[in-house]
Amino acid sequence: MTIKNLSCLAACALILGAVGCDQIAKSTKPSESQEQKSKNLGDQYVRGILGTGNNAKGTIGVVAIQKAVQMYQVEKGKNPASLAALHSEGYLTQKPTAPQGQRFEYDAASGSVKLVRQ
Repeated sequence: MTIKNLSCLAACALILGAVGCDQIAKSTKPSESQEQKSKNLGDQYVRGILGTGNNAKGTIGVVAIQKAVQMYQVEKGKNPASLAALHSEGYLTQKPTAPQGQRFEYDAASGSVKLVRQ
């Protein structure tokens, strides 16, 4: 190969390399829909983290009420008539607060407590 041929080959390689790099740069730039998907995933993550706090708050409330019901059952030999009875008789010193949009549901027949949507 002559120097002229090597120079031509090197110039072609540079041109093709530059064009190829530009195409790679264009293809790796996120499109608007990819950016929106990424933002939506971030929003879902944040809502999930915040929702976890609400779930924990509800779970803690259910457990506190269940423990109060168990203490009532042991001492009185029966289930309390209502959650208000647990509070008025001192088994619950503080009424647990349900997460927003939910409430505690108590079944006096079984003594079970659960968290339900309002």
